[in-house]
Amino acid sequence: MINLLPPKNKKELLREEQYKIVLILGIFVLLFLVSLSLILFSIKIYVSSQLEVEKEFIERSRKAMEFSEIERLETKIRCLNKDILELELFYQNQISLIEILEELSFVLPSGVYLKTISINSSKEKDSKFLVSLSGFSPTRELLSEFKTNLEEKKELFKGKIDFPSATWTKPIDIDFSLNLKI
Repeated sequence: MINLLPPKNKKELLREEQYKIVLILGIFVLLFLVSLSLILFSIKIYVSSQLEVEKEFIERSRKAMEFSEIERLETKIRCLNKDILELELFYQNQISLIEILEELSFVLPSGVYLKTISINSSKEKDSKFLVSLSGFSPTRELLSEFKTNLEEKKELFKGKIDFPSATWTKPIDIDFSLNLKI
């Protein structure tokens, strides 16, 4: 096709054509940028939702671990409390050797003294300890007072308090021996 237009019009047509090309390219670039921003925005939404899901999963896992740790600690505390209770019951049922010696010192009249004290654990159900005493009493009256004092402490000294009969034959300077259940 032959263009018979004057050069000024030809230039104007060429500019219009170039303007249309630039406009079309601009629209394509703009559409490309809008599409790219929409794609990036959708990727951002997808990634943030996946991040929230992972955060929730991590939080649940952490809580489950804490819960299992708490359960383990509670079980350990229960076991320790049970052991402490058993120990407390054990010690409450025990008679202190110091208490035994203290009670013996209270019931011992002045002038009477002990030479030996032997305390052994007992296998009998009604007593915990077997105590063997041997000592010296200057008179029979003091020895009788010692026996009476022991009999008054029935809550501690169980069973019959029995001195051997040979102990009572001497009126003075008496060596005695005695077995008690506590």
